[in-house]
Amino acid sequence: MLPGPVATARDSSAAWWRGFGLPALDTLIDVALQNSPDIHLSIARLAEARATMRGTNANWDPGLSPTASYTRSEQVIGNFGAISTTVASVSTTASWELDLFGRLRQERAAGVADGIAAAYDAVDVRRTTVAQIARVYFDVLSTSHEATVLDAQRMTRRTARSLEASRARVGLNAGRDSIRADGDERDVLVQLTTVRARRAELLGDLAALTGSSMAWVDSVVRLTARMEVRVQVPEEGIPAEWLRLRPDVRAAESRVVAATARVEVASRALRPSLSLVGSTGRNRTNESSWVPTWSFGPSLAINLPTRAGRAQVSVRRSQLTQREIEWRQAVREAASDVDVAFARVRQYQARVERQRESVSAYRTLVSLSRSRFTSGLVDYRAVLDDQRALLEAERTHVEYWTAYAKSVVTMFQATGAPAAR
Repeated sequence: MLPGPVATARDSSAAWWRGFGLPALDTLIDVALQNSPDIHLSIARLAEARATMRGTNANWDPGLSPTASYTRSEQVIGNFGAISTTVASVSTTASWELDLFGRLRQERAAGVADGIAAAYDAVDVRRTTVAQIARVYFDVLSTSHEATVLDAQRMTRRTARSLEASRARVGLNAGRDSIRADGDERDVLVQLTTVRARRAELLGDLAALTGSSMAWVDSVVRLTARMEVRVQVPEEGIPAEWLRLRPDVRAAESRVVAATARVEVASRALRPSLSLVGSTGRNRTNESSWVPTWSFGPSLAINLPTRAGRAQVSVRRSQLTQREIEWRQAVREAASDVDVAFARVRQYQARVERQRESVSAYRTLVSLSRSRFTSGLVDYRAVLDDQRALLEAERTHVEYWTAYAKSVVTMFQATGAPAAR
């Protein structure tokens, strides 16, 4: 049987998986949060978004453009020959756009919203990775315990085969029961081989998710205990704010904000822009001395509403409509995920409880059969039949427990519980 953790669905302020009380799962997730390629990729995308945001904010700064030039020209004037002129100049021009209509402010707002969306995307990758690791871990745990049950079944079938072979030798059966018992043992052996192969595949999945070797993952997963997961599921309904905890919903929200700002940027780009422009420098003509020069004044640019500009506004509005649809879809999917997740937790929890009672009843039956065999009231085949029924009940219990544990993981993932504090 596996450990008895108590995980609380309301406790979303900490790393929720630690509520299971499984050191092996904690270790796997801690390593994955450090080594997972998907998480590293999301962090790189977040860094890109932040760099882009800093570039957008730089549009508020004055622009500096130093220049230097040197020209030499000749002009032929009738019979007087050619006159050579040499002009050299160095200057620095500074310009600062006055944000009269808010275009730069909207560009900054779009950049900030993009950065926030990228941050929530990174959180969502962590959330998905953690949940995936937890589900695969419980599958590995299930195969380990299923293999234990099958191994016990194999020993029971082997005992039955030996018993039937002994009965055949003394003429108590015609040998058919012995052949059937041998076939039963081989069938269990095939199932055991399949389960062990499945476990190896799952270990490979965990190794890929954690960026580690299969040998290391296997050594960690062997830290197992009894199967018991208890989760407090609220009966009064699901709080609406739980949906807003989901990073995918928040990322979709931020993309709507960014798209709205870009519509304003495109619209205000069709309006005039006013800049303050100043320059300072020195000029020199032929062999004369350097002469200082400077200028300062406003510069007004009239942006005509061209077809290209109006088309850009239409493109941005279409993109805003798409982002709004995606946000509504994210909210609907989040609500559906939460409803389904809580329903499945309750469903599988009830199944596990009923199957646990069934296993307890079969254990009592096996104990009774052994007592009756000791008293000479039944033969040993009755004991073996009851043992087989008990092992099948235990195997079903493992199946239901795994489904329940994975539904708990899905519940925490659906409610947007954070992957770390």
